Amino acid sequence: MNIFDNELDFACPNNEGYRLHIARTPAMREIVYRLRYRAYTDAGVKLHRDDGIFPDKFDRCRNCISHVLLQNGIVIGSIRANRCTCADDSVGAQEAYADDIAAAIGTGQTYVESNRFVVDPDVSNKSLAPLRCLFRGIVLHAALIDADWVITAVRTRHIAFYRRILGMEQLSEPKPYPLLTGEFALMGINYQTKAEAVYRRLPDLRPTDELVQHYAQAVDYQ
Repeated sequence: MNIFDNELDFACPNNEGYRLHIARTPAMREIVYRLRYRAYTDAGVKLHRDDGIFPDKFDRCRNCISHVLLQNGIVIGSIRANRCTCADDSVGAQEAYADDIAAAIGTGQTYVESNRFVVDPDVSNKSLAPLRCLFRGIVLHAALIDADWVITAVRTRHIAFYRRILGMEQLSEPKPYPLLTGEFALMGINYQTKAEAVYRRLPDLRPTDELVQHYAQAVDYQ
């Protein structure tokens, strides 16, 4: 069986050879873990392990979906959607920003944390195409659960980029994030009230009802 059979061929509407997949098989997850390790260590992050892979406890949780981006058949990126729809759902950001999330979002809100976003170090960082394709997985997940917010933790030097490109606001001061070195600020966007402005800037991120239905089937969301 082709390990890349969970293709979201509708999720990358371009002719640059990009294809987005769901990492549902052990083989695909292994590829994701190895890509994470390469990307983080190349960026100078100390992972406190030397086995060449970087999984964490959330990877096998029912509320997490890892997306894998291929270009012309080569894996070049990954991003994980970690949803919180009830009190029993745990997300990575809660371990570092619980008070900030409560203050900025409030209780009883649903949200998707975008995390473990990596692009192969050998891929040019001048193009926004990989980010757009990968973040489309996050947007589809947010639309799927009708999320109130989308949040993510970013390095201080990336705050302005996420504010400018994705319309996010800073929700916390920089602080340590689990399993990573350095400090990260929590960013977020009110999906219900501000997503439309992002779609006007980046129309290929806009989900349709049909796309969301296809995505729900692909991720086996009940």
